[in-house]
Amino acid sequence: MDGKEKDYTAHRAGAAGRPGAALFAAAAALLAFAVYLPTLANGFVNWDDPTYIYKNEMIRSMDPEFFRWAFTSVVSGNWHPLTMISHAVDYALWGLAPWGHHLTSILIHAVNTALVFFLTLRLVNMAAGAEGTRGGAAGGLAAAFIASVLFAVHPLHVESVAWLSERKDLLSALFYFLSLLAYLGYSRGGGRGLLSYCLSLLFLALSLMSKPMAVSLPLLLLILDWYPLGRLGRGRGRTLRVAAEKLPFFALAVVFSLVALWGQGQAAAVSSLEAAPLASRLLVAARGYIFYLFKMFVPAGLAPYYPYPGEVRLLGPELLGPVVIFAALTALAAVSIRRKRWFAAAWLAYLVTLAPVAGIVKIGAMAAADRYFYIPGVAPLALIGAGAAALGRARKRGMIAAVVVAAAALSVLTVRQTGVWKDSITLWTHEISIYPDSVPLAYANRGIAYGEEGRITLALADFSRAIEIKPDYAKAHYNRANAFDILGRKEAAIEDLSAAIRANPRYLKAYYRRGALYAGLGRYPEAARDFEAALELAPGFRPALMALGRVYAAMGESAASELYYERARRLAPPGPGD
Repeated sequence: MDGKEKDYTAHRAGAAGRPGAALFAAAAALLAFAVYLPTLANGFVNWDDPTYIYKNEMIRSMDPEFFRWAFTSVVSGNWHPLTMISHAVDYALWGLAPWGHHLTSILIHAVNTALVFFLTLRLVNMAAGAEGTRGGAAGGLAAAFIASVLFAVHPLHVESVAWLSERKDLLSALFYFLSLLAYLGYSRGGGRGLLSYCLSLLFLALSLMSKPMAVSLPLLLLILDWYPLGRLGRGRGRTLRVAAEKLPFFALAVVFSLVALWGQGQAAAVSSLEAAPLASRLLVAARGYIFYLFKMFVPAGLAPYYPYPGEVRLLGPELLGPVVIFAALTALAAVSIRRKRWFAAAWLAYLVTLAPVAGIVKIGAMAAADRYFYIPGVAPLALIGAGAAALGRARKRGMIAAVVVAAAALSVLTVRQTGVWKDSITLWTHEISIYPDSVPLAYANRGIAYGEEGRITLALADFSRAIEIKPDYAKAHYNRANAFDILGRKEAAIEDLSAAIRANPRYLKAYYRRGALYAGLGRYPEAARDFEAALELAPGFRPALMALGRVYAAMGESAASELYYERARRLAPPGPGD
C-alpha cells in the first residue's frame, strides 16, 4: 500500500468514524421504518406467499427435518435456505399474523438503509481521496445521507419490502452490503485484514444462500479495486495478486450460479435460445438498464409484473430510444475512464450488479421487476448523493430544500405504493389497470382471490378473461373448471379440465379433478382412466388410489377395488374420511 492509498484511506476512516455518521445512519434507517409502517396493515398475497408462507407446512416447526428440507429443497424454482429459515423464524414468532412478517421485512430494510449510508460514505470519501478533490468529511456525510434517504423511501423498493415472498431480496442485500463493507476493511490492510477478508467471503456465501442474484459481487470487487481503491494497474505482479484473491469469491459465484440455473430448470422457467434468441435478449437487457433508471427518476406506473415485449425489434418504439441511451452512457463511461473514473466505475457497477437479472439468461416471461433494482440502485443513488452534496457546497439552503422536497414526495409515493400490496385483489386490480391486455396471470390470480371470498361470478369472469388473453393457459382452465363446478355446470368444468390437460399433459391435479367429476356423474370407466393417468404421473398419489378403490367398487369389481385400497393403506393409515 503506497502513501497515496494510505492518505485517502485515512481520510475515509476518519470520516466514517465520526460520531455524527452513526446519527445520520440511524436517522435514515428510522425514516425507512416510518415510511413502511403502513405495510403492517397489509395481508398476504396469492403470488408465491402461499408457497413460501401461509400454505407451507414445512416452516411450522424448526426441527432437524425442517433444516434438512431447507438446505436440500428447491422452493418456487429457487434454492435459498436462509430465506426459508427466516420465514420459519417469523412463523415461530408470529404464527400466520401477517403484520409480524411485515415487521421483520421493514426492520431488515431499515438496517439495509444504514448499511447503504456507511457504504456510500466510505466510497465517496475514498473517491475524493483518489481524485485529490477537497470535499471534507461534511461532503461525504451529506452524500451518504442523501443516498441512504433516497434508498430508504424510493417507491421502486416497495416490492422488495411489502411483498413478503421477496424477503430473499432483503436478506441477500443485507449480506451483500456487509460483504462489501468487510472487503473495504480488508483493503485497508492492517492486523485485521485476514479476518475482514474471511468475513467478506462468508457474507457473500450467506447472501447467495438468500438469493442467487449476489453472484455479481466478485466482479464488483474488481471494479472497486480499480476505483476508488486503486489496487489494480500498479504492476503486473500486484494485479495478478489482487485478481487471485478473488478466486474464492468467483468459485462461490460459479457454484451458486449453477445451482440457481438448476433450480430454475426444475421449475421449467429458463427459456431456450430458440424461444428467445440471444440478440433479442441483449436488446431487452439494454432496454431494462434504461427502464430502471427512468423509473428511478419518474417512479410512475410501477407494476408487480412488466410483460416481455411482444415483438423485439431494434427499430421498435419500445427499444430504439433506450438502446440508444444505453449506448451513449456506455460510450461516455468509456471516454471518462481516464479523467472521470467515478462515472465509469458507477456505470460499470450498475451494469454488473443488474446483469444476473437483466434478461440475458431469460427466466420467466417478465421483462423487468421493481425488486431487481434493490441492490443495483445503490450505485446511481450514491452518484446522485455525491452530486447533490457537491452542488450543495455553493447553494446549501437550496440543496437542502430540494432534498427535503424530493424525500417527502418519494415517501408519499411509497406509502401509496405499499397500499397496492394490501391484498391479492388490490394487487392484481392495480396490475390490470396498467396492463389490461397483457398479463393473464393478473386475471387468473384475482379470480382465485375472488373465489376464496365466495364471489364466484367475478372469479369466473376473470378466469375467462385470462383464457381470452392466453388460450392455452392451463391453470386458468383448471380454476375456471372449479368455478363451473361450484355453479353446478359439470360438463363445462369437464371441458375446461380437458383443455388444461391438452395444454399441459402432465397436469396431475387436472386429471384427478376430471376423474372426480366423471365419478360424480356415474361415468366410471372415464373416471378410472383419469385416476390411472394421475397415478402414472405420481404412483404414490394416495387420493387417486382411494378414488380408484371407490370407482371399481361402484363398478362391481371388488378385487380391483381392494387392490387399490390396499396400495393406499400401505402409504399411510386411513384418515377420518376413508
